[in-house]
Amino acid sequence: MRGESQTVKHSAKRSKLCLSARIILATCSRPASVRLVVQSLTEDGAQFWAKTTQEGQPGISVRDHCLNVGYVAAALQDALPPRVKKLLPQGTVTLAALHDVGKISAGFLRKCPVWLVQRGLVEAERNEFWQGAESDHSVVSQFCLQNLLKAHGAELWAVAAGAHHGRIHGRRVAQIRQAPARAGVEEAARQRLVSDLAQTFGPLPASKPEQNLSDLWLLAACRA
Repeated sequence: MRGESQTVKHSAKRSKLCLSARIILATCSRPASVRLVVQSLTEDGAQFWAKTTQEGQPGISVRDHCLNVGYVAAALQDALPPRVKKLLPQGTVTLAALHDVGKISAGFLRKCPVWLVQRGLVEAERNEFWQGAESDHSVVSQFCLQNLLKAHGAELWAVAAGAHHGRIHGRRVAQIRQAPARAGVEEAARQRLVSDLAQTFGPLPASKPEQNLSDLWLLAACRA
């Protein structure tokens, strides 16, 4: 069947560098074509990198990467057969977009030495014991999201986000190791990102998964 084309544009302030790519997404229903406008670091998001370049430089920001993933997730969801789409909860796209919210953490950010130098954080990374912080960003993502979803009894959905690299971290992450001097700044930044993406893609799931968790594992498989 004929694919659908969607152009993704962001209205926030951007720097001049812009890389465009066309990705063809194969689904069980029909192909969906999504044009991504992948921007360089934004002024607001430059504080937290998500990907590095081939040269080891900090690349796209966590915010912009999550936005791109959210738009791709929306296109994939639209391309699913109706019966399959009904299995996924409201808030699926937002949950998928937030899969990398845990990259806003000292344990992950320290993995790019160039970023530490550029931000003047080399001494802070050493003196504030960043090396003791959780280095697996997917664990931090699950921890952050489960606490947000708990108010609606929907915290199990965070398991899907935590498993986005194919490894399950259990039904609940009890706690995460943090760099104490950074914990407040990072948590505030994660909350801002959650709010930003919820405004773009809608609220997170507000109901529990099915008792047999079939819908949760379907979502986790899509993310992995």
